[in-house]
Amino acid sequence: MGKSSHIQGRKGTKFSQQLRGVNLEQVLIVAIDAAKLHQKALICNYFGDIIEKPFFFSANNSGMELLCKKINQAVTATEAVRLFLGIEATGHYYEDIVREMAKRGYHVQILNPYTTFEERAGALNWCKTDDLDLVAIAHAIKSNKATENQLLNGVQRQLHVLTRARRSETRKRASLRTEIRALMDLIWREYQGYADYSAGRARKIKVFSDFWGKASLFFMEHYPHPAAA
Repeated sequence: MGKSSHIQGRKGTKFSQQLRGVNLEQVLIVAIDAAKLHQKALICNYFGDIIEKPFFFSANNSGMELLCKKINQAVTATEAVRLFLGIEATGHYYEDIVREMAKRGYHVQILNPYTTFEERAGALNWCKTDDLDLVAIAHAIKSNKATENQLLNGVQRQLHVLTRARRSETRKRASLRTEIRALMDLIWREYQGYADYSAGRARKIKVFSDFWGKASLFFMEHYPHPAAA
């Protein structure tokens, strides 16, 4: 494929193709604000005219059915031909909604939290405080600011979880090793090396070639204090 001539690249080309030649009053935007308990959604057209006022729904089967019912009613009322759904990637709360909507045939675009933060920081003082997040999400969708990231599934999702777990364990190991080195400096000051000035200049002499080698670990386990050596 050749390079896109759109200022937003292939992403912009795809978005413009969906809108070109379409009556924008028949383009619906569904902004979804995910939370731990109470999710909220807003439906408007491309011009920002509110079709369905902000409403709450739950992230369960009945809640998803309510959201789909509101969307279908809005599509019927406006004879919509294009539908854009977007949700902010807040923690892990948004993932179930994206997956459940996908099962029902809807594609939900994922928005980076920094993008919605930028939108909220703009001149959004014309709406109620409670609806700022929804308005910011709707503006981001309209401006085609959603990411192209998709939720991982199957082996990819398992690998993602394992990678995160490994990263966490690596950090713990690094922190623990730092503590061990600090303790050894307090207990055996020269265990990790000492300064030698016999050659007329200072140079470091290592007691063990590898601090985490078998010999060093043997001494730390069986002779934890110089007096025990």
